[in-house]
Amino acid sequence: MIHCGDDNSGFLTDPEDKYGSIANPTVRRLSQLLPEVGPLVLCGEPGIGKSTELENVRAILEGERDARGEELRWIVFRDVADVAEFRRLTVDSSQWQAWRTGTTSMTLVVDGLDEGLLRVPNFVNDLTALLKDEPVSRLRLVLACRTAEWPLEMGRRLLALWPEQESEPFYELCPLRRKDAELAASARGAEPEKFLGAVWKRGVMGLAARPITLFFLLGEFRDSELPATHRELYERGTKKLAAEIDPVRQELLRKMGKAGRHCSAAERLRAAQRLAALLLLTGRSAIWQTGDGFEDVPAHNLPLDAAADESDVVRADAAQEAVESALFTSLGERRFGFVHQTFAECLAAQHLAGLPLVQLRRLLCQRDVRGEHVIPQLSELAGWTAGYHSGFCGHLLRIEPEILLRSDVTRLQGGLKASLVTALLEGAEREEIFDEMYFGRFLDGLKHPGIAVQLAPFITDKRKNRIARRIALTIATRCNLQELTETVIAVVCDIEDDPHLRDCAANALEGIVPDDRIAVLEPLARGEIAPDKDDSIKGHALQRLVPSHWKVREALPYLTPPSV
Repeated sequence: MIHCGDDNSGFLTDPEDKYGSIANPTVRRLSQLLPEVGPLVLCGEPGIGKSTELENVRAILEGERDARGEELRWIVFRDVADVAEFRRLTVDSSQWQAWRTGTTSMTLVVDGLDEGLLRVPNFVNDLTALLKDEPVSRLRLVLACRTAEWPLEMGRRLLALWPEQESEPFYELCPLRRKDAELAASARGAEPEKFLGAVWKRGVMGLAARPITLFFLLGEFRDSELPATHRELYERGTKKLAAEIDPVRQELLRKMGKAGRHCSAAERLRAAQRLAALLLLTGRSAIWQTGDGFEDVPAHNLPLDAAADESDVVRADAAQEAVESALFTSLGERRFGFVHQTFAECLAAQHLAGLPLVQLRRLLCQRDVRGEHVIPQLSELAGWTAGYHSGFCGHLLRIEPEILLRSDVTRLQGGLKASLVTALLEGAEREEIFDEMYFGRFLDGLKHPGIAVQLAPFITDKRKNRIARRIALTIATRCNLQELTETVIAVVCDIEDDPHLRDCAANALEGIVPDDRIAVLEPLARGEIAPDKDDSIKGHALQRLVPSHWKVREALPYLTPPSV
């Protein structure tokens, strides 16, 4: 199986872009992978779009059938009750028998092996037996199946019927590209730029990169916004992924009295939460699906049966169904991982939420000569957990307040938000906190009634640490604190202030100045506020003025080469 890279947000780095082919040289369209004869197995996590991709190439296959006089058999596996029914549709049919004695080729497509009433491993064995005496040198076999359901060893025996294959024709469907999300938004009547802007604002790109949760987000999208918070969207999105089952198949199995797993979505979600916590807390890289007998689990892998607990709150069959859900993806033979790291962090935090503070400190923190601090590898998990556990949230405020900004802080009550803002600014003043990359992801959630009063002294006081002042300006921008307009203008116009801070203030002013006061930017755009190294203050003013307040021709006289 060939895995592909993403663009650090969850979307597939488009292999058809200028540089995308470098990042993903092995990614291909399904139409490019179809062999003339021989097998092709298309796998992927639930809800990723396997059936849709097959339907997209159906016209190609039908065109080849009509042009060459070949046979095309298309079987939706959920409609197949047993092996006898499959035989009737294939090797026992008159069309198959005519093909067997002829000279033309045939394409057999079986969509949704995991959605049928037959267990996939058993069926793959039966299919191997059915085809071993057939003229497979003239047969193209296309199978679609969930990655977790595909039996690799039995599958190899099936694929060995075509010994001329140089490598296993086994492929996994990739996540969506950004442009796919844009097309889906347009099809749903949403403006792509506004939708993706809302996705980025809420930090839920991992949800937008998969069809099932992309359409969930589009259903939530209202008036250019995703009204739910980042945390709420992830909670609901992971629930939806855990619930991705085929209800028709489950009902048919029940009526037929077939033995099968019937765990509820809630049971699968609990199992996924426990697996996530175990995986992150033990530092393992993947979940290992154990076999029927005793075996050694490879190093750095978490055995799947570790999810079951003695109290039977999480059953072994629920854990098995959990890794077969849309929350997980294959990482190779018998190895599974979460489709996105943020899913694991969200779920693990929910599992840890009921633990006492003393236990959370032992799990997530450590102590050294500097005192107590969060284990670096668990920082994101600690941030998520604090959102569910007020005691742990208060503890982080005392030891590492910046950790709280690693997840959505919207749910914090006003008093805690004020305490967090104070802790951030004072920590920056002591040069213990820095506004590094991704620092500002959730700053807009800090807004509370008294925040402008908190920020103003740090914005204007030249004696304050540069980092603390810069953080105060960033918070003002992200929270859109229009009431600080005059305060920020004063910094921009103070020629004795730090040039870097004046530039930061101009950037903040561009974002917070209200439309009815936008004229205050005109002197800045005309270059009347000096000194202005590289004309950066002028640039921020022009960006806000044009075209909403000034026409381009009004701005042209002030578009001069940067001053040195």
